[in-house]
Amino acid sequence: MINPKRFAWFCCALSVLLLLCSACAESNVNSGANQEDISYTEIAVAAVETALKDRLKNPESLQVHSANLDGESFENDTAYFGTIVVDYSAQNGFGGYNRNTTKSYVEISKVDGVVTELDEASYYNRRIKAQFGDGLCSIVDGIPLQLICSDEHYSQLLTIIRKECGDYSTFTYKSGAKEVSCVANAGDLEGTATFLFYPENEKIWQINFFWSDGQSYYDGTNAYTLGTEYIATLNDVDELKEQIDNALNIPHGKIIETTETFFHDYECCWSLVEGIYIKLSWTINDTNGTIGHIQLLLCNDVNEKAF
Repeated sequence: MINPKRFAWFCCALSVLLLLCSACAESNVNSGANQEDISYTEIAVAAVETALKDRLKNPESLQVHSANLDGESFENDTAYFGTIVVDYSAQNGFGGYNRNTTKSYVEISKVDGVVTELDEASYYNRRIKAQFGDGLCSIVDGIPLQLICSDEHYSQLLTIIRKECGDYSTFTYKSGAKEVSCVANAGDLEGTATFLFYPENEKIWQINFFWSDGQSYYDGTNAYTLGTEYIATLNDVDELKEQIDNALNIPHGKIIETTETFFHDYECCWSLVEGIYIKLSWTINDTNGTIGHIQLLLCNDVNEKAF
């Protein structure tokens, strides 16, 4: 983790730099010059190198062979997110040198200049929330899909689920994984929404909306039959695909077809980052061409390692 004292100095320097850049930008607007904005990637690299040096037994022995952005960064008006990989050598406790590679997950606030090194799960959750949070909220009314990138625990998210979805039932598996389910609607489709939590850390794992013709739902006391008054068509599937495409501003992947007896299964995915994705699947009945089921699954695999 980044040393708070070392970073307090660095953040002060960064704040001054931001103010200077702001003043330069205003001056250049008046003069008509095309000034390049501040490089947050360079700031992230410098911050990681500073923190790395602070952790060493002999800070002066640090030799950085390379320090680069891993993959693509993301930034909006208020924050920058980037993964920095540093290849370095440093003196060990016996006087010799070891060469290592370290990866750091960095967030920079553009509001106050604070630089934060995050664990992997927190980094991806915060980045997905900043990049796709508003879009996730707009896909299906009444189902808080944005919770898929939440850092909060089971007990904290129950309040949000109740507020957004109404009454729900809970279940705990032998593994310790917890499940929350409720009746939900995606447009004209009346089905069930299920929220699944990891057993070890109780962080969100999956959010699943499922519709089928005449599916059953048990609320812990009574059993219900849902979806009996509406016959889904391919238009429902196409509308849902289009909603997700537009909400995330990224196209879905290739539609994969699987043939089974009397049915054809289809699915397509949207990858937000590695380990966090959305999958839409549906089944068409070969005998009459009707839709057998529609499933919208959001999965967060990186939360398994979250603290």
